[in-house]
Amino acid sequence: MNRVLDVDRVSLTASVEAGVSGPDLEDELNGSGFTLGHFPQSFEFSILGGWIATRSAGQVSTKYGKIEDMVESLTMVSPAGKLETKSVPASASGPQLKQLLIGSEGTLGVITKAKMRIRRLPEVRRYEGLMFKSFRDGINAIRETMQSGLIPAMMRLSDPDETTVSLMLSSQGVTAKLGLWMLERLGYAPSQECVMILGVEGDHTTVKAERQVAVRACKRNGAFAIGKGVGSTWLSERFELPYLRDVLLDHCILVDTFETATTWDKLKALHAAIKKSIEEAIAGMGVTGLAFAHVSHAYWDGASIYYTLVAPQVKGKEVQQWLRIKKAATDCIMRNGGTLSHHHGIGKDHAPWIKQELGENGLALLKAVKRQLDPEGIMNPGKLLGPN
Repeated sequence: MNRVLDVDRVSLTASVEAGVSGPDLEDELNGSGFTLGHFPQSFEFSILGGWIATRSAGQVSTKYGKIEDMVESLTMVSPAGKLETKSVPASASGPQLKQLLIGSEGTLGVITKAKMRIRRLPEVRRYEGLMFKSFRDGINAIRETMQSGLIPAMMRLSDPDETTVSLMLSSQGVTAKLGLWMLERLGYAPSQECVMILGVEGDHTTVKAERQVAVRACKRNGAFAIGKGVGSTWLSERFELPYLRDVLLDHCILVDTFETATTWDKLKALHAAIKKSIEEAIAGMGVTGLAFAHVSHAYWDGASIYYTLVAPQVKGKEVQQWLRIKKAATDCIMRNGGTLSHHHGIGKDHAPWIKQELGENGLALLKAVKRQLDPEGIMNPGKLLGPN
């Protein structure tokens, strides 16, 4: 179940078995001059069926869309039988079955095949860095760009703490420190400055237009260009962070991530509230830690924000420590207008909050669908919807 079965060069779709890995799928499509454009951080080791089952988002989803935007049709085998959705660009034939199956996290059946919308390989791929005097300025630049209608591949904005950490970890360490010194001379306060990775992809004409709109929005909001080096470094190292996490865990450092999404009017307040909730929960266990974030995926009406936390593990209370932080951060997200998950999914970790996310009737509806397709409750029990 790991083959590309067909590539339709007229409709720009590809029929693909769900077990194909990210690198194998891209290699196959690239050989024909196409790309799916889906690059989650798990890209090297994850598969198409998993992306669809969890409503995955790739790092350039701002331009190419999340996985649910790429699926034209899919096939699922459930205990009650086989389901196949129709391969059409759009339909008004009632609620969309396809969207009900995408994100079902293995609770309804096994996704075996999908027809995916593909793109031509970009002629140009340009990634560069910009520095802002504040997180608010960077958020305003992203919003203005997204609402212009010309959408770049990525506008990834780190908050001040993540900017500091990223530059410390950069393979261009000496150059980064020199750049920070120069920016400080220009009035960019070290405690507030925020780095953005701006990426544009496509044909020459499109890239020129999208970059022009994005750079103008950034400069209107006080951005200072810091060159292509930051962007090319990020592009070459973008799948490496999970390896650092494993090293830190081996040295008794707690590391985890949280992500959500909300509308532009709530984003800045949500960012501050989550940071406070995480750091207070860490301190409540008697240690000092750090929470930092970046705006990862942007839309016309809002964006996703992605948090990383780092703290010393409390010996003998590691699970209790993690649960305390997880609850504090998730409760904060739900209180402040964020979604329970933008792209990591629900699984068991988020299941205690799923009723709050969907509402009582919404949860009952999904449980009824599960009973119809999986009457014995054998498909991924306990995930997504909580206990059967």
